[in-house]
Amino acid sequence: MLVIHIISGQPIRIAGSKIIIKGEASTNFDYQMLVKKSRPKIGSNLNHIDYETFKHNLYILSQRNGYFDGYFKKNRLCVFVKEHKAFWDIDYDSGSRYNFGYVNFKGSQIKEMYLKNLMPFKRGDPYRSQILAEINHRLSLTDWFNSIIIEPKFDKNSQTKILSLNAFVSPRLKNIIEIGIGYSTDTGLYLKGTWKKPWVNNNGHCLTYSIYRCLLGTTINLHYKVPLLKNPIEQYYDFSSTVKYTIFNIMRSDSKILAVSRCWYNPIGWKKSINLRWSVDSFIEDNIYRSTMLLCPIFSLNHAFSCCGLMPQWGHSQIYWMEISNTSWGSDVDFLILQAQNVWIRTLNEKNRFLIRTHLGWIKTKHFNKVPPNLRFFIGSDHSIRGYKCKSIAQNATEKLIGASKIITNSLEYQYNFTNKCWSAIFIDAGEVVNDIMQSNVKIGIGLGVRWLSPLGTMKFDISSPLTNVKKHDFQFYIALGPEL
Repeated sequence: MLVIHIISGQPIRIAGSKIIIKGEASTNFDYQMLVKKSRPKIGSNLNHIDYETFKHNLYILSQRNGYFDGYFKKNRLCVFVKEHKAFWDIDYDSGSRYNFGYVNFKGSQIKEMYLKNLMPFKRGDPYRSQILAEINHRLSLTDWFNSIIIEPKFDKNSQTKILSLNAFVSPRLKNIIEIGIGYSTDTGLYLKGTWKKPWVNNNGHCLTYSIYRCLLGTTINLHYKVPLLKNPIEQYYDFSSTVKYTIFNIMRSDSKILAVSRCWYNPIGWKKSINLRWSVDSFIEDNIYRSTMLLCPIFSLNHAFSCCGLMPQWGHSQIYWMEISNTSWGSDVDFLILQAQNVWIRTLNEKNRFLIRTHLGWIKTKHFNKVPPNLRFFIGSDHSIRGYKCKSIAQNATEKLIGASKIITNSLEYQYNFTNKCWSAIFIDAGEVVNDIMQSNVKIGIGLGVRWLSPLGTMKFDISSPLTNVKKHDFQFYIALGPEL
C-alpha cells in the first residue's frame, strides 16, 4: 500500500503586474476595460488560468476589432517560489487597425449596385467582426439568395491595412409554390396557396400570388414589389391587386382593389407607408344592393419588437392607421377612419407572463350605409372578445349585424409556465362596437387556455364564456397556430 501525504504549504500570491498595450489599440476603450477587469489584485492567490484567459481574451478582442497584426512582445508569468510571489509581465503591440475595403460579389443574379447599397459600412471604416454578421443578415432579408458566405480577404504584408470581402451567394429558386390546409374556429376549414417569384429580374423585383378559400369567402391577392436602389431592404414600392368575396351574417360583399404603396421598412424601428387605394365594393345589406367606388389615401405606422424566440418574454406590437375618402377627388362617400392596435407582453420571474391587447377605431362619416362592410367594425373572435362567435357583435337599431362605426376592445391575459414548453392561461376580454357611444353595452368574456410551444410554432387552445347576453351566446372553443405579436 502506498500512502502519500501532501502538505500544501504557503500559497504564492500576486505581488504586482505590468500590462502594457501599444499600437493603435492603446487608446481603445475596450482594451482599457479588459485590462482593468483582468488585472490581478495584489495579495490574491496566483491562478495560472486567469493569466492564460487574459491572453486569450486579448487575442480574441484584437481579431474582432481588426488588429490582425497584434503580437506579444513580452508575456511572462514570473514566479519566485522561495519568496511566495508572482508577477504578470505583459507587453502587447496591437499594430495598426485594418479598415474595410471593397466587397466582391460572386454568383449573384442581382445587379451589384443594389447589393453594395445594402452594405452597413463605407470603404475606409474600421473593421469590426459584427459587421460580417450584419452583412449576412441584410442579404438574407432580401430573399434573393439561397446561401450566403462572407469571406474576409486581406494581405498582412500590405502597407495599406485594407481588408476586402468576398461574398459568395447562390440564387434562390425562381418559382416557389406553397400549398396549405388548416382549420380555424372563426373560419372553419380553409385552403391556402402561394406562388412566389423572389426575383423577377436583375433589379430584384418580387412577385407574389396567393389565394385563400374558406367557408366565409375567397380572397385572391397579387403583389409586385419594386425595391429602390437607395436601400433595397428598407425602401420599396408595392403594387397590388385584390379580389375578395365575403359572406358573413346577413351580408354579401364583393371587392375589387388596386393599390400602390410607398414603404419605408426599418428592421429595428418604425415602419411607415403611404398608400393610394382604388376599390369597387358591391354588397347586399337588408336585401338592398349597393355599390361604392372609393379612392383613398392611407397612412400607416407600425412597430414590433420581441425577444426570446417563439414565445417572447418581452415585446410589443403597435399599429396606427388612417384612411381618408372624399367625394371631391372621385369617391362615392366622405369618411375618415382612424385605428390603433396594440399588444404588449411582459414576463415576471421567467414563469409569470402577462399579455395586454387593445383596439380602438372610429369611422367618421354622415353616410355610414355607403361604407363597405369590410371597412366596418365587428367584434367576437379569437382576436377581439372571446366567448362570442366571429363577427357576432355589431348591431344597429334593428339589431341586425351590419357593422358599426366605433370600436373599443381590451384584453388582459395571465399565463403561467408549468412545464418547459407549456403555459396555462386565464383571461378576460371586454369591449363594444356601436354607432352611438351613449347606447353602448359593454360585452365581457372570460376563459381558460393552454399555450404549447410545438415544433410548428406556438399552439393556442382556449375555451371562453360570455358574461353578457348569455341567452344569445354560448361557450366558444378556439384553436390557433402562430405568434401573439
